[in-house]
Amino acid sequence: MSFANTFLRWVWLFQVPMSFHVTALTLSTFSAVAPPSKTLPSPTKWPFIGTLPDFLSRGGPDAMFDVHSSMYREYGPIYGMSILGRDTAVVCDPREYERVYHSEGKYPHGSSQEAPVFIEYHESRGNDYVSKSMRDGEDWRNWRQKLNRDIFLKSSARSYTPSIAAAARGGSTFAPQYANRMDNFISRLAFDMFCSIAFGESPGTVDVNAEEEDVLFVKNTQDAFSLAGVIMLSPQEKVLRSSRYD
Repeated sequence: MSFANTFLRWVWLFQVPMSFHVTALTLSTFSAVAPPSKTLPSPTKWPFIGTLPDFLSRGGPDAMFDVHSSMYREYGPIYGMSILGRDTAVVCDPREYERVYHSEGKYPHGSSQEAPVFIEYHESRGNDYVSKSMRDGEDWRNWRQKLNRDIFLKSSARSYTPSIAAAARGGSTFAPQYANRMDNFISRLAFDMFCSIAFGESPGTVDVNAEEEDVLFVKNTQDAFSLAGVIMLSPQEKVLRSSRYD
């Protein structure tokens, strides 16, 4: 059975990060979009370009792990960045996340609002329902409340956690076959775990004998999110909008 077409609707709806933002997850880094205070440790900030020279010197958008690892070592668990007028406070302590979440108010600023490539994609195709999930305000709140009961309540989580565990347990047996391709293993396993929630069963793409169509879809999705990450994080792309936007 092929899950690719059905999965496509779900993955765009919930913005499942299969490849980009791996750096943030690895570092346990949460980027709060808010102007850093004047006392927040950060590299030298230049007019207009901000801390862009420092960002590029650490590896730039193609080496986000190196960028944030080095900044964490140099500045500690909270530091500031400013790229082309966009000031950002980066928080690396998960204990601070709760303070951020609890102070966000009725309409919190979500990560999807930092993904203009997805917003523009859905708006250009008239996907109004999905677009609401990427905004703030009352439209977003109404959209989110409809999902809370079935996805975010603890009682609901207990109903689908066994499916996730089963997919992870079954997929882990194939881990040795990906000793030199762990990124592929993680992407395929993420696909299987998500499908276990959305459809009640895993397509088993971590199996080397999985259906070619499903495996190809995982690869294409991984490539798409990687490209989206480059577009979102690259200062050049933000300003010049190259053919990658096409």
